[in-house]
Amino acid sequence: MATLDLSDYDYTLPPELIAHTPAQPRESARLLVYDTSGDRVDFCAVADLPSLIPRTLLVHNDTTVVPARLKGTVRGLPIEVLVLVDQGVADDGTVRVLVNRGVKRGEEISVPRGLFVVLENHERSMKVRYDGGAAALAMLLDTHGETPLPPYIDSSSSEAVRRTQYQTVFATSAATSAAAPTASLHFTPALLNALEAADITRTAITLQVGLGTFAPVHADNVERKALHEEHYFVSRNTASVIAASRAAGRSVVGVGTTVVRTLESAKAALAQGEGTYGTTDLFIFPPYQFTYPDILMTNFHVPKSSLMCLVQAFINHKGGARHITELYQAAIVERMRFFSFGDAMLIR
Repeated sequence: MATLDLSDYDYTLPPELIAHTPAQPRESARLLVYDTSGDRVDFCAVADLPSLIPRTLLVHNDTTVVPARLKGTVRGLPIEVLVLVDQGVADDGTVRVLVNRGVKRGEEISVPRGLFVVLENHERSMKVRYDGGAAALAMLLDTHGETPLPPYIDSSSSEAVRRTQYQTVFATSAATSAAAPTASLHFTPALLNALEAADITRTAITLQVGLGTFAPVHADNVERKALHEEHYFVSRNTASVIAASRAAGRSVVGVGTTVVRTLESAKAALAQGEGTYGTTDLFIFPPYQFTYPDILMTNFHVPKSSLMCLVQAFINHKGGARHITELYQAAIVERMRFFSFGDAMLIR
């Protein structure tokens, strides 16, 4: 049976180190660089990436975050609904959601321009149907939805600004997510130009971010070695680029944990140079032998999260001597900024 003690991934963060807005410009965010081969920690900036990872292949997630949070009422009481757009919406408007108060099967949640009827109620998500259908729900989210910022972010920005802040420069896919692949939030057109000048190529995968990425870890996740399913897609072109880069001696840099989960879930197809798609519930925690990537860029994550477990597994895979909480403590001493809008780490 798999064993995992989540208390090993706990740490105390001074509240003032939670980032509530992105760095300006975004590539000015700080970067903790952990060189596992020499057990060395350096403090740089994301803007230094061209000199830190020259002649590599950058793999990023091109999913698009949608304004998936709605405010409504049930039984006359206020309620917030997070539409799990990554799970897909049926033509009749049936979709899975999270809510912030108890709702029973058969009840109706009033939202602008319509109702959600509760069809199934589960502990971690529920199935509802929007009475206007899928097309009307998409319009509802676009006009009345709010950017699904994590609850620890206290944003006073307008909704228009939030939609820009919580979207990556790579967001070109029609595949939607209920959360951002946050390591990618540090990139800008100017940084991409600098990376290209350093002979750093890039390619995209798609993972629709949802519960599998941001939900808390439960005992059954550990027992099953699995998280909630998320949809992913890797094109044949991306598979060819990765194979050619590895053959040419280029290291593969994964931008974020969503990229790592996708590459590891698709590794059988990638070994054949083939594209693939499907769902993944892959839960990576030590010990784990990675096929991809060779280098990982990631943000500082919330305590006891599956993301911290993945990063620790990668550190161990690379032969690193330090525990992730040691690196986080070093970042805290340096007053680095944490979580979605915060600073980043590079592990090589």
